Amino acid sequence: MVDLAQWIESTVPNVNISISEITDRCDRQDMAAKVVEADKIIAKYCGQRGWKLIKHENIDVNCLNRSKPHLNKKGTSYLSSNFIVILVID
Repeated sequence: MVDLAQWIESTVPNVNISISEITDRCDRQDMAAKVVEADKIIAKYCGQRGWKLIKHENIDVNCLNRSKPHLNKKGTSYLSSNFIVILVID
């Protein structure tokens, strides 16, 4: 992901890079821990490179479907609004 973002920066002048956190999942505890770790790495690179980080703090277990790895209608709505907010602020 970082390599792709760096390539885009070097190829497209005056581009603004925004990278999304990974949304939570509650179906497997081992995957939930990996999501947290991946989000930390994403935040680190965004901070180092001056990229915008699209956070999903408003998405919780109530935003997941019955099997828990995917977003339900509420979660999808929150996800899209998180993207819109970061684009409007820019």
